[in-house]
Amino acid sequence: MQHADALSRAPVNTILISMSTWQEFEDMQTFDEDIQLVKEWVQSGSRPDQKPVDVSVTLDTLYKNFDSLVVKNHVLCRKWTDKTAKEREQIVVPTHLTPNILKEAHCQVGHLGVAKTFEMIQRKFYWPGFFKAVEEFCRNCEVCSKNKAVPRPRSPMKPIEVIPIPFYMIGVDIIGPLKTTSKGNKYILSVVDYYTKYAEAVALPNQEAVTVARALEDIFARHGMPSVLLTDQGSNFESKVIASLCEMFGIEKRRTTAYHPQTDGLCERFNGILKSLLRMRVNKEKNDWDEQLPHALLAYRVSTQSSTGVTPFEMLYGREVRLPFGTDQEKLVSSPTHGPAKYVEELKKRQDILRKLVTKRIEKAQEKQKRSYDLRYRAQQNKRFYMGDTVLLKNFRARGLDEKYTGPYIIVNIRENDCEIESLESRKRKVVHANNLRRFVVETVANPLGEESEDMLSSDSDESTIELINERAGVRLAPRGIDDQAEPLNLRYNLRQNRRQPDRYGVPVLDY
Repeated sequence: MQHADALSRAPVNTILISMSTWQEFEDMQTFDEDIQLVKEWVQSGSRPDQKPVDVSVTLDTLYKNFDSLVVKNHVLCRKWTDKTAKEREQIVVPTHLTPNILKEAHCQVGHLGVAKTFEMIQRKFYWPGFFKAVEEFCRNCEVCSKNKAVPRPRSPMKPIEVIPIPFYMIGVDIIGPLKTTSKGNKYILSVVDYYTKYAEAVALPNQEAVTVARALEDIFARHGMPSVLLTDQGSNFESKVIASLCEMFGIEKRRTTAYHPQTDGLCERFNGILKSLLRMRVNKEKNDWDEQLPHALLAYRVSTQSSTGVTPFEMLYGREVRLPFGTDQEKLVSSPTHGPAKYVEELKKRQDILRKLVTKRIEKAQEKQKRSYDLRYRAQQNKRFYMGDTVLLKNFRARGLDEKYTGPYIIVNIRENDCEIESLESRKRKVVHANNLRRFVVETVANPLGEESEDMLSSDSDESTIELINERAGVRLAPRGIDDQAEPLNLRYNLRQNRRQPDRYGVPVLDY
């Protein structure tokens, strides 16, 4: 004995517009005055010599396409030749039914893209501007928005203002977990000065706030207290311990936007370079990286930075570093020929020259980066967000079949490139970068029975009234037996090879 499965049972109250018969579409078209008027023109064999003025887009378009219109089985259709040179008749869809056709074609079949959804509708149906309608419907589909990767609007780059003072502003980050070393270390605390590009890196056994605070104190003892400390929103940096440390030393703590590491781009780039240098020096077991850390730091500190034109070491100390392959002549040239006071004076002069030169180079480098970035995403810059917009947030924790976006949210505040959003479900708020958002339009589907039916379907409508409306509109509610006398217009041609199910199962549909 066979049993009906989920695909063969028609859900109760599911409206099957695309599966309707010719008779039912004839009844549906009676609710559209424009289609009724054009149908009269076609049946009479002529249209008015003068195009009507102040008419709808539908009537205007059908007037222009009069020669391609026919009436088949009392239904207004449009003649069309497909890619295989086969002539087809597309049913002209009443305006109030187009949202339902779009939903059935896109949502029931499997959320295909714009082109495939358009081709599917084009085989059976037509209405003025239906390609744009398909494009907009697919773009605003909640399921597609949450699961498909599409280009997101990009905010223009806003370079960080660099104060020409060493260790005025530093970026701090955590690398790891890495393979545990013999000393028990698993993480690296990386610290980079935004002006000199000089970097520090400390091996840590854990990333607890107390451990991080002690490592920062050690770095502050060597370089002095920074004025600004830039970190991400990790719990180790958002703790009361770090807050107390900053308060104690008079440090302004700034944080990057969640899941937008570009805010602290300098630190992120250094992390990548440091890991690359360590990767080439560690043993096969990769458990001696903490011993190789000083060598990797030296390699970074003596390499010329493209933005400054000098090495981080020279920027900080005002002299070139002595390397193992240095010559005696270099040693003599770099040695001071005067007393300490004269040396300090010369060092200050050299530092002033370097500071002016490097400041100009940094500004020029930032301008070049911004120009390149904004040019690359120029097409996206007009898609800015505004307060009140409904958006989806990129899900950075998505794994496997998880949705790529969460939401919807509403934007309640905007600060430059950051947006404060509020969940429409939980009402919780968070601040995120605009690049991690995509606009979302809440879907609305028109009543397939037309405006007249809305007046009739009041709260006190009885079953006989509803049945009368269904009969007049030619719209059937599932479940329903297959009409052997009427030819079904099956839009979903690629589902189950169009096999007709036994009468006792009703018309096969997919619930959406």
